[in-house]
Amino acid sequence: MIFGLFRKKNNNQAIVDRQYAALTAAARMPEIYERLNVPDTVMGRFEMLSIAMILFFAAHVLPPPAARRSPRRSSTLSSRISTIRSANSASATTACQSA
Repeated sequence: MIFGLFRKKNNNQAIVDRQYAALTAAARMPEIYERLNVPDTVMGRFEMLSIAMILFFAAHVLPPPAARRSPRRSSTLSSRISTIRSANSASATTACQSA
């Protein structure tokens, strides 16, 4: 009777499980690995899952793009990932040139 007060509430467990399944499915799409030359390693899979989660939270938690004053919004996961990878490679190239 009193122990019910301290029990963990799992009211949202079905929602969390569904979102996790959707994010991992998006991160495991073979087309993304082939198109972006992501290695099929533990680290490569971790990076893809991390990117999928970042994009999910950016799309669902942050205010709409107009409120962020974003100049453009990519429509697909692969185009967003491509944009992130090109920005990272450009900054790495700049860092190497300045060193």
